[in-house]
Amino acid sequence: MIFAGYSSWLLLPCFGIVYILVNAIYNLFFHPLAKIPGPFLAKLTKFWLFSEELGGDAANTLAGLHRKHGQLVRVSPNEVAINNRDAFTTINRQGTKFLKEKDFYNGFRGKHGNLFTFQDPEDHSQRKRLMSPSFSQASLAAHQVIIYECMKPLINEIIGNIRSQQPTPIFPAFQHFSSLKSIAGVMAKLFPKMAPDAVIQLQKIGMDKLIASRKATDLDQPGLFSNMEKLLGSKEQKLSDEQLVAESSTLFFAGTDTTASTVAIALWHLLHKPELYARLRAELKTVMPERDSQPTLKELESLPLLSACIKEGLRIACPPRGRLPRVVPPEGLQCNGVFIPPGTIVTSPISYLLFDDKVFPQPLEYQPDRWLQGNAKELETYLYPFSRGTRSCIGQTLSLAEQRICISQFVRRFSPADGAKFREVKLKEYINIVIMDELAIKLVEAD
Repeated sequence: MIFAGYSSWLLLPCFGIVYILVNAIYNLFFHPLAKIPGPFLAKLTKFWLFSEELGGDAANTLAGLHRKHGQLVRVSPNEVAINNRDAFTTINRQGTKFLKEKDFYNGFRGKHGNLFTFQDPEDHSQRKRLMSPSFSQASLAAHQVIIYECMKPLINEIIGNIRSQQPTPIFPAFQHFSSLKSIAGVMAKLFPKMAPDAVIQLQKIGMDKLIASRKATDLDQPGLFSNMEKLLGSKEQKLSDEQLVAESSTLFFAGTDTTASTVAIALWHLLHKPELYARLRAELKTVMPERDSQPTLKELESLPLLSACIKEGLRIACPPRGRLPRVVPPEGLQCNGVFIPPGTIVTSPISYLLFDDKVFPQPLEYQPDRWLQGNAKELETYLYPFSRGTRSCIGQTLSLAEQRICISQFVRRFSPADGAKFREVKLKEYINIVIMDELAIKLVEAD
């Protein structure tokens, strides 16, 4: 009887091995996605994709796989990466039925959902209606003065570097709250279950201080969070304090590095293209006769070369270049002659469109003039740096306003010192890009 008991225990690992083998055989030969090409390990387990993303180079890896295998690549047992413009449009269109994949987005959720993590379209729609006034064009025009005020410390810092003959690190200069974000990033790696709560606590402190400060002044004063603050202070508020904190956390983490990275990369390329830099400054002088001029957003929007530089910066930086997985709806998806069944996870990163060499020749080159040519309107049908459709970035108007003001103020005031040498920008990708270089350069004040 004792030996029989030992035999039963010995059978358990055998059953485990059999299960793994059967599952592997199914995934390789009988799974509905079995005929879609991809790495061998990716067909067997999710850990292949996890390891690529952990290394921060998944976007480049997937791009290489598409060059090898074509438009469809199987990147995990039940996930397909799709490099196809029509599929991208279908997945991300207005009123899409391709819902966000639960396991992926819940990793960013914390205790309360937010615009980025909501899977239910109705939840997302209701929240977006509440928050949209803070990001309307009219709202941005009203508080563009605040953006200019935020530029003053940065300008003074750069002038200080010039006078002390020190290089200016372009990326950190435009990055806000970097130390706090670094702490949150380390916590997320070391204590993944604790990090969301810790982030919420950090944001709650910030929101409390913000509200206390604004209560001491006029609540109707223009500002990005004025509408959210009114919701918080109202007896009939639609959102709880915790929900407002969750949304502010999303804005804090999604809206700072993305814009900072885009501006830094655009300026880095501009600083190493003297003729283009001179052309842009000449254009800026038409609305900025003095170095400290503060043109309106409408005036800046009227400048074609500035707009082209911003579009090209968004294209080549492409901050959200990672996976944003969706689930195929009940009717399935037909793509490139292949039927992808319901329940399959699909991803079609924005970077596929923005680095398509058939649309953008020399896609890794910063060439703003491509947006001033006769086919510019056609190119814009591929430019979705903020995604598209129902789930596009709510803060895109704010980001564009910040980019216009930051780039115009910088180019009008500063020039690269003689002998500046260009080097490629080193990036990692963790959903959004992370610049691995300060992009330090010596500057001089412009005439």
